[in-house]
Amino acid sequence: MVVIIVMVIIMALSATVPNLTWQARRPSDAGDILQENSLRTLSIGDKGGRNKLPKKARPAKANARVRDTLRDRPSAVPNICEQEMCNMAKPTQKGPQQTGKQFEYYVISRMLDANLDVYLPVVDDHGVDAVVKTPDGAFQEIQIKGCSRDKKDGNAALFADINCDKACPNYWFVFYAERLDTLLLLSSKELTRLVKPDTKGKLHIKFNGKNREKGEYILEQYEKYITTDFSRLCG
Repeated sequence: MVVIIVMVIIMALSATVPNLTWQARRPSDAGDILQENSLRTLSIGDKGGRNKLPKKARPAKANARVRDTLRDRPSAVPNICEQEMCNMAKPTQKGPQQTGKQFEYYVISRMLDANLDVYLPVVDDHGVDAVVKTPDGAFQEIQIKGCSRDKKDGNAALFADINCDKACPNYWFVFYAERLDTLLLLSSKELTRLVKPDTKGKLHIKFNGKNREKGEYILEQYEKYITTDFSRLCG
């Protein structure tokens, strides 16, 4: 008797709320089923089946287009996923500290390619980004400066606000002009001879010029400082 009553109740509920019944669909439609049933639940009791729902509760046309695309063209799945991944991985603007570290690691990798013994200090509070041990056992302190390719046109090798508290033979500067893809190597003595500090004790130097024929280029008087193998460090 109890079983019969339960069956009668189930049949009555099925007849009253037909929209809650599940239809056999592919597993990929599970998300659509959950969304549709949640919307239908809100519309129970509305005779016309068009109960006014909040705009946020209505499925967007864009989502419907994506759903239809995935249903009709399964091969489009990788392209859509790749596009979403690209949107999530849009580069953010880098701060000056992050960019400076990138330049340091790039120059250090170039030194390693030149078979130099390079050591990195734990802190660089004293303007020393790397230490190079030369074949004769001497140690050369290196400060690395980079000029981003995003610099204003005509300033491809402009370096400003340089600290140089000491001018000695074993203290060097490596300048990397990213847009020109050029490395320049100067000792601290050479740098302080070329430019004088401003009122705040900072050095500013511009290695490049610009004209219509060459575009941006390293000035002739600075060409002797261009390096590829850092051989000047080894004396």
